[in-house]
Amino acid sequence: MSGRRNWYSSLKNKLASNKKPIIWIHASSTGEFEQGRTVIDGLRKAKEDYFFLLTFFSPSGFLQHKDYKEVDAVHYLPLDSKSNAKKFLNVVNPKIAIFIKYEFWYFYFKGLAKREIPLFLVSAKLTKNHLFFKWYGKSYRKVLQLPSLFFVQDESTNTLLKELGIDNVVVTGDTRIDRVLEVASSKVSNSIVEEFLENEKAIIVGSSWSAEEKILIEWLNSGVYSGKIIIAPHEIDEERIQSLVNSLKVKTVRYTHMDLNNIQPEGQVLIIDCIGILKDLYKYGSWAFIGGGFSDGIHNILEPAVFGVPVIFGPKYKKFSEAVDLIELGGAASIISFSSFNKQSEKLNDPKILIKRSQVCKSYIEQNQGASLKVVDQINQYL
Repeated sequence: MSGRRNWYSSLKNKLASNKKPIIWIHASSTGEFEQGRTVIDGLRKAKEDYFFLLTFFSPSGFLQHKDYKEVDAVHYLPLDSKSNAKKFLNVVNPKIAIFIKYEFWYFYFKGLAKREIPLFLVSAKLTKNHLFFKWYGKSYRKVLQLPSLFFVQDESTNTLLKELGIDNVVVTGDTRIDRVLEVASSKVSNSIVEEFLENEKAIIVGSSWSAEEKILIEWLNSGVYSGKIIIAPHEIDEERIQSLVNSLKVKTVRYTHMDLNNIQPEGQVLIIDCIGILKDLYKYGSWAFIGGGFSDGIHNILEPAVFGVPVIFGPKYKKFSEAVDLIELGGAASIISFSSFNKQSEKLNDPKILIKRSQVCKSYIEQNQGASLKVVDQINQYL
């Protein structure tokens, strides 16, 4: 609410000197931004004579990417209302609008359609559990009639949309795969982590919540594993981090308490108590335990997969195509309890199984790249 205060005058000021046509991209938060980033970069290279406006819904997305160099302005998107949408579109008047993945803002969509401004949904992914496909969701489905074109991740989303009579759909795959390939090719190193690991590989626990950490604490405190662990909790407030440290009986160190003059390689667990570096740490992993699978859904498993790091996660994964695919192919596994986690860790301790799963992950990434180029080529036809 604080970030949106005086949004109208702030936005007008940001656009006051602009004479170029505007491409407007909206992402809910950091995850959606990463999903659309390769599309933004591709359009920027092709359309240097356009002004790029990037909006966010969440503070975490806005604050982390407000200085992103490939766009001309970054702003909060005002809450969805008839008056806000009208005022926003009057100021921006974009040539096209691009919304990433799950974003369905009715008044903005309706305003764009009324003005005949092309609207694209990029990397859209829908399942039968979405509101639109419930018996009580009929009145909400009208928002799906408003985009000019859906770029969807998979055939199942295409089929669901066709069942509702929506044919303006192109199956492109997931643009996140192109992004994780970019990250992997950048070869970013972390000297603190490298000193801590002393050339060992670690188990990476990525974006963990309390459910994953409870399992991990029991597992580590049992003494069955003596190798290195890197834990990157999803939430990093001081109380939560300190609680995690106190719960572990093994020697634990915190990333922000270390520097190259204060490395403690004798520690078994390294806790990443800051944001923004997890995606570059998976390269140091043997396998990864990804958070979110016991709550709303798993976090990004493509980030470890691009480095050939097999993944395990909780049971709530079925709305993620890559998770379903990698389980079917044998590069990932789902667990429901401490017992099933323990069984999977034993399997991954076998070098043959580890190598086989690693190869599956690498192959999956290689075979599914290229979605961003397909999207950019199609959108360019509207510009």
